[in-house]
Amino acid sequence: MMWEQDPDRGLWQRAQQGDEGAYDHLRRKYRALVCGEIRKRLTAVSADDLHDIEQDVWIAVWQGLPNFRGVSTFSTWVVGITKNTIFNWLRRKKMEGEAVAHVAPAADCDAEVSESRLVSYLAVYEAMKKLLATEREVISMRYFMQLTDEEISQHLQVPLGTVKSRIRAGLEKLRAALQVAEEEVAS
Repeated sequence: MMWEQDPDRGLWQRAQQGDEGAYDHLRRKYRALVCGEIRKRLTAVSADDLHDIEQDVWIAVWQGLPNFRGVSTFSTWVVGITKNTIFNWLRRKKMEGEAVAHVAPAADCDAEVSESRLVSYLAVYEAMKKLLATEREVISMRYFMQLTDEEISQHLQVPLGTVKSRIRAGLEKLRAALQVAEEEVAS
């Protein structure tokens, strides 16, 4: 079994028994991993939002700890919880309304957004609003959250082929909408 190879086995088992010291040790040990996952998936997340999401992750870890059986390593389990927490946060923020703020590359976070980049973001935002909700959802998960098709399928509990079809249909509609927007700007 995987838990036999997990270097954190003793810690998470003690934490399951209510040992807050063991839990705090795990939290300190994996804080950078959690924050890194958040920043990787939400490249322009504010410090306040990062803190909120991180706290939500650790609450979910604490609440889920009694059910953790060690089928994966503790760190892998925490990454899964982090991905789910990010997804839930994006849902609460109504991803399609606030996606523009989270797609800027990390290197440009402090720089002013150029007018052409802002126009591009707004064009994507407007095009995303025109998609079916199911298409918008899978495209947001794939390109903004950087989830794999398999992860999306698992999270939404739909067949992998359905996810791929929705992405393909959504991208075709986005391409057409952005082409029209580009022609309007050019004229």
